Amino acid sequence: MHKLTGGKAMDSLHLTTAQLGTCAFLFTTGSFIYGDSIPHYLARLDPRQGVTFLYLVLICTVFAFFVQIWAVRRTSASRVSLLLGTEPVWAAVIGIAIAHDSIGTAGYVGIALILTGTAWGRSAEQRHRQKEREMLPLRSEPKAATPEDKNAKTGPNVHRCEWLDYCSVSVGPRVAVEVHQPASGLSSR
Repeated sequence: MHKLTGGKAMDSLHLTTAQLGTCAFLFTTGSFIYGDSIPHYLARLDPRQGVTFLYLVLICTVFAFFVQIWAVRRTSASRVSLLLGTEPVWAAVIGIAIAHDSIGTAGYVGIALILTGTAWGRSAEQRHRQKEREMLPLRSEPKAATPEDKNAKTGPNVHRCEWLDYCSVSVGPRVAVEVHQPASGLSSR
């Protein structure tokens, strides 16, 4: 996607449109070759079935994809992979609760393995994040930046930090923090 977008970030709506548009094109084309074509299927729907079909397309697919992509951008990749790995568990729970499906011993063992793996993955991620936090100083007393500092910005809200070349904190209607060039390779989250 990076090359297709020219290195620019793609917002959730455009990404959802690209994903679902590609799927719609491929599956519609495939339906002409194998099985009942989508246009032929849609022509046979009565109004009630048409409304149900639109609900499934717009709410259960388009809206769900959009919300998922929007939420994925606001958390870490490891959390996303752990959450998406639990989809079979949610499918089983909903199948049991709504459709009164029954699952055997293998299904319950599978659910237990998925939940155990997810719990282990979350604990590993939390240990990793805790180590990252411990590497950064808990609190740094800001030192005023001097013009002699290479690449340093100056101003009333620009402070020299121990582990960074400079950081800028602006307080007003919005709080903004600008961080540049980690001195020791530490992430600047």
